[in-house]
Amino acid sequence: MSISSSTASVRPASRSRFSRIGKTAALLLLSGLLFGGAAFVVGLLVGTRQAATPLRGKPLSFYKRNSEERVVPTPAQNLKGVVPAEFEHQAAVMIGANEMLAYHPRSFVQMVAAVYKKTKVMGLIESEEQRTAAVNLLKANHLPDNAVDFYVWPATSMWVRDYGPFFVMETKNGPAHVVDYAYNQPNRDYGDLFNASFASTLGYEFSRAELSFEGGNLLTNGEGLCVTTNILLEQNVGRGYDERQIGNVLGKEFQFGYWTHLNQLEGEPTHHVDMFCTICAPNLAVVGSYKPDEDPTNAAILDDDAAALAKDTTKEGPMRVARIPMPSHRDGNFRTYTNVVYANGTLLVPQYGDGDAELDKVALATYRKLLPDWEIVGIDCATMADKRGALHCITFNIPWLPDEGK
Repeated sequence: MSISSSTASVRPASRSRFSRIGKTAALLLLSGLLFGGAAFVVGLLVGTRQAATPLRGKPLSFYKRNSEERVVPTPAQNLKGVVPAEFEHQAAVMIGANEMLAYHPRSFVQMVAAVYKKTKVMGLIESEEQRTAAVNLLKANHLPDNAVDFYVWPATSMWVRDYGPFFVMETKNGPAHVVDYAYNQPNRDYGDLFNASFASTLGYEFSRAELSFEGGNLLTNGEGLCVTTNILLEQNVGRGYDERQIGNVLGKEFQFGYWTHLNQLEGEPTHHVDMFCTICAPNLAVVGSYKPDEDPTNAAILDDDAAALAKDTTKEGPMRVARIPMPSHRDGNFRTYTNVVYANGTLLVPQYGDGDAELDKVALATYRKLLPDWEIVGIDCATMADKRGALHCITFNIPWLPDEGK
């Protein structure tokens, strides 16, 4: 597969394009049919299928062996379709409820209240005690106790976007198969095993891309465009991959047709694209902006990134790029208004209050102008500011559930 790429200087964003591959052999963890009554009865079921057994206490090898054995492999001939955009129809939204219940309960309640009537909400928890706490929290805030379906898994991290699955949809109406990847954060082994468990529990076919990254560093317009930062290149040096080889994996395993990799923010620790960019429509991206007198380096980086995205072509014509202010990182914590959640006509936007109250209003007004048919809801993210993320980071979108096709 050949890739042509424009040369990039240190400052400007670099861009790569590659051809789309239709049929290919999937790289699998282990092949095997999904079988009922297996020994993997450890509380991995959603809704009425949940078991009441706490998960922690068993060795990591137990979860690895059982989740991989239950995975349904994706035949090579089924590797076709597209990763849908987040602004398209969603069957469900997963929220990392595990940490949120303890540290960000207000944000959790606001998110559930805003979207549970628009889409199924799944909450990732690690124990029955957390399930009870979540239900009590919902009831205390006048929300139905069935507003959230719970998925039990022993990951303690709420950053489900970074280790959650991507979905390749065969058509706009499904079916979909799960694509896994390597999540190499230290002490997050349970997170890296999550996708195999999720696929086997709900009945998705499954493939694994031999690529290291976090999910917060990959956006798409639903038409084959993939947007990341340059950190993706650095994260795969150890695999011996160059730009072309990474492009080949993105094309073969995710069915992307174009790849634009942007410069990450200087000083922002995650290096993720969702910290300064979101894609609202097939031909509309929103990129943050800093005032040059506040942060001249990142102001220039984001101007360059916006210019790079504007060179992308879509089925509707050139990519339109709107700008939105970036809150100050005066205290060393990066805040953002692009770390948003799309939920079937409702957009959740971070709000920070205090010194950012006026910018909060600007951010909401910006999205209302760009998405006039959407309900724009602000969510309190003040307590997340020192955790290196916001709303997009603690969720992932599920475009299709196997039960929908039955």
